[in-house]
Amino acid sequence: MNTDFKEIEKKLIAGGWKPERTCGSQCLYFKSDGSSFVGIPCRRGRSLSICIIENLEQVTGLSLKR
Repeated sequence: MNTDFKEIEKKLIAGGWKPERTCGSQCLYFKSDGSSFVGIPCRRGRSLSICIIENLEQVTGLSLKR
């Protein structure tokens, strides 16, 4: 399972989420249709925890753990 921030970011972008801005240590991604947004910790070069990835999967509907 790859929990690297960059890999998760690539999957979010491929799933229709676009990076909007950075607010402190959070990167904000908006759905292409503008209906919702999600914030994830900016950990460039570091891994995200499993609980953050599972929460992202629930919010985005994407499968990020494979």
